[in-house]
Amino acid sequence: MPAPVSCADYGSIRGKDNFEADRVAAEQVPAQIPGLRRAAVENRRFLRRVVRFLAAEAGIDQFLNIGVGLPTQGAVHEIALEVKPQARVLYVDYDPVAAYEQASERVWPRPRTQILGFFDGLDLLEPGLVPKHPWRPAVGKAANGTPNIQWGGVARKT
Repeated sequence: MPAPVSCADYGSIRGKDNFEADRVAAEQVPAQIPGLRRAAVENRRFLRRVVRFLAAEAGIDQFLNIGVGLPTQGAVHEIALEVKPQARVLYVDYDPVAAYEQASERVWPRPRTQILGFFDGLDLLEPGLVPKHPWRPAVGKAANGTPNIQWGGVARKT
């Protein structure tokens, strides 16, 4: 297994731990998908807001993070523990060092209606299934002009 490279900033990759395959993909993929860099940032912000909401407002203190890859700064456990010191987080992944081309699953865009189907039988919480950047934004932190290439929502089983 290759060792991660520690760096403060490698080109467009932020953070301190990443692999050569990640750096290569990070330089190639954004040219093919406009707005991807901004979407990645908004995805992390969305995750943080969801975890904070679940721990602070919904009373959740156990989290299961599936398909996480390598946890990064602002990971689920960091946010959850800020709000609930007794929180527990379990990270699960198939293979955190598999390069995208070797992965068995491919990423493709799904329409909102298809994603909405994943919430069937669940109570979709406000504001519903919306672009990730405006989902319960922190005061003064809404991302203006962010292209909508990702949908986000939180639901509970009642």
